[in-house]
Amino acid sequence: MSGNVQGRPLTEDEKLGMLLNLFLGGLDTTRAAIASIVGNLVQNPGLEQRLRNPDWVKSDLDEFLRFDSVVTALGRQVTGDTELGGTQLHEGDRVLVHYYSANHDSARFAGPDRLDFARDSNPHVAFGVGVHRCLGSNLARLQIRIAFDELLARVENIRLTDPDVEIRYLPGPSRMPVSMRVSFDKR
Repeated sequence: MSGNVQGRPLTEDEKLGMLLNLFLGGLDTTRAAIASIVGNLVQNPGLEQRLRNPDWVKSDLDEFLRFDSVVTALGRQVTGDTELGGTQLHEGDRVLVHYYSANHDSARFAGPDRLDFARDSNPHVAFGVGVHRCLGSNLARLQIRIAFDELLARVENIRLTDPDVEIRYLPGPSRMPVSMRVSFDKR
């Protein structure tokens, strides 16, 4: 691994920290993204067939990530005095950036509260944005693709075991299903 910070090479501790963040930090969020996609799959007939298309990751994954952003919000510290939406913010103030809300902003997305795989543009912020963009976003995409490739090669007709039981989501800075009992047929 190579790289630099402000013109100096990364230390061994920084390299190790990045690797730990990449592999361990992404386990829960990637698992939650996979579970959220399954949640959408069992609630929307036809999505399973859509995910059987080998190109689904290129065409549909961003819409799943936008619709069910796993990281809903993160705290940040204001680095300089500024105004945001008519509110004066000062250096050192703390703000909570709501990614989930941004991904459901009707000024940015038509019909934001529905899955729409025909969107012309999908500038979601499910992986953050700018210098705060998720370091492991490409690894997460790969893991999600492999998980569904392997799952769908082995099972079909994925459905809720009891369709009357609502899928509940964990509240907080990460949004993921608390539990979801599914049944399927072996291929």
